[in-house]
Amino acid sequence: MRPKSNLGVIGCIHDVSEAKLLAVVHAGWRGAVSDILLNALNIMKKEFETKLKDVLVYLGPSAKSCCYKVEKDFLLNLDNFSKLYEVIFQKKGSLFFDLPLFVYYKLLPNKEVSNVT
Repeated sequence: MRPKSNLGVIGCIHDVSEAKLLAVVHAGWRGAVSDILLNALNIMKKEFETKLKDVLVYLGPSAKSCCYKVEKDFLLNLDNFSKLYEVIFQKKGSLFFDLPLFVYYKLLPNKEVSNVT
């Protein structure tokens, strides 16, 4: 089975007895770069008064640096990303991208989101 290059992300309330909301986000690299996950979390916060500190974010299986091969021009899409060389790896002259790690690093600056698995 080949790993998929898209990442399924689930956000749910930590305390299941309080859970009234579940968000499932499907993010490829374009969605991840354009902050689709943060946008979904902000909708949860604004529309449903969700406290983001209570949300568990689960990063599903996807292609990682082992097998998500990208071309050099792909790096232009990550131009403003400060941890570029932590999510891009070079092996035998080819570049590989770690999508879940990229999404994780994108969430870190948001101090409200603390439960990412």
